[in-house]
Amino acid sequence: MTSFLEPIIATLNHHAWHFREDAAETLGLLGQQTAIKPLIEVVDDKDSRIRKAVIQALGRLGGDVPAEFFVVALGDSAAQVREAALTALQRNYPDVLYSLLPDTMKTLQSQEVGAIFTPLLQGFIAEISGYLHSASPRLLEVLTRALEAPYWETKMNACQALGKLRRNIPYHTIRRLLELRQNAQSRTVRDAADDALAEILSLETGIEDDGPEEEGDSRTVFLYI
Repeated sequence: MTSFLEPIIATLNHHAWHFREDAAETLGLLGQQTAIKPLIEVVDDKDSRIRKAVIQALGRLGGDVPAEFFVVALGDSAAQVREAALTALQRNYPDVLYSLLPDTMKTLQSQEVGAIFTPLLQGFIAEISGYLHSASPRLLEVLTRALEAPYWETKMNACQALGKLRRNIPYHTIRRLLELRQNAQSRTVRDAADDALAEILSLETGIEDDGPEEEGDSRTVFLYI
């Protein structure tokens, strides 16, 4: 890593949001490819102003950032982040941006949600679900599918909703939360999964058996902690 970048990169984790924002913007303007990895690592900042700055910086750094990174960012809950992702695609991957048009038109012309908008819808459902006192099996399945979404924020929202609902969470959903807690690339998702598990398991009841017990499978989640 280029030595003069090190203090700037370290500032990406500063407790004050404006310092993090300034660091991201500076790294984008400097144009050093070694800044790509540290920027990607903080794209899950809970502050949308930082996420916007990070996406903009990565957009300036060019084609070494995969197009898919910007495509999945179109599922962000903040309009300013989605706009930054669109600008980055237009700048670096205009062909990829053009390829998204059929999906967009499909969404506009019918009641079906196109693939690029699915994470945004899943995140919205997850956020609303967290305010409910209970959830139907169908809604729980929607939240479970959201745990598989490509965008970190969708996963985080689903984890938070499940942690608030707590009761009657299917066993396969709990297993997925355990996987995210241990293996998710996003630290924010790992923390959200850990918090959700703490809430669910604090009840010691309400774990729904979603199938016949397999040999050696006790259905006791505490064995996996």
